[in-house]
Amino acid sequence: MTDERVPDTPPIELAPPLVSAAPPSAPAAPPVPPAAGTGPALPPYATASAPPPGYGGYPVSPYSAPPTSPSGGNKRALVIILISVLSVVVIAIALVAAMVASVLTASPEPMPAPVFPSTAEPLPSTAPSAGGNPISDGEDDALAGAEIADRLETTIEDYKRARSDGSLWDSIPQTERNETAVTAFLYLLTDMKVATIWGVDAATAARYETEMMRLEDALLAEQPLGSSVKIVLSDRTFEYDGETGEGGYTDE
Repeated sequence: MTDERVPDTPPIELAPPLVSAAPPSAPAAPPVPPAAGTGPALPPYATASAPPPGYGGYPVSPYSAPPTSPSGGNKRALVIILISVLSVVVIAIALVAAMVASVLTASPEPMPAPVFPSTAEPLPSTAPSAGGNPISDGEDDALAGAEIADRLETTIEDYKRARSDGSLWDSIPQTERNETAVTAFLYLLTDMKVATIWGVDAATAARYETEMMRLEDALLAEQPLGSSVKIVLSDRTFEYDGETGEGGYTDE
């Protein structure tokens, strides 16, 4: 057997594989925003709304409502004040009319009448009470105003009852002249009483008290009252001359 050997073949060196160099990739383009109306639909709770007019540069519509005028509140306040003032005036006029009408009508309630002295001494209703003092200028205004208002009211009611039940004519004769004087006396006291509704100071209250006592002294002495009166009613007029003591009602 022949020993055949294959000669050694030198190794074949292979060339390294060719790697193609890829060119550098271009930078990614920014995302293009979707066109109006082509984007994805928003859910109902995320629906965008336009900002209010005038916000963020939006123009204000020429048809928008004009701003509320700040003077509206002032006008309403002025109307309320005027209504309040008119209400007070109407109430005051009603009170004056009621007091004047009460002078013309006698009280229907039978009440004991005061005993009037035959001299010109002041009645107990007009004199200071046993527990009080005459009103002085230095007294508190509110207290003095309340005191003189009560004394005037008491005197008016006393004389109206005495005129109604006839006891007044036990002190002075029931003549036309004296009846006219009593009516004028009640009108003068009612006028002072109405003035106290608006409030009077202590000095005015003291003057009213002095005037009330002076008028009463003149009335009981059958002398002219010294103050004239003219009251115009719907159907007649009452006039009294404070110097002569003459007067009475005249029809219109």
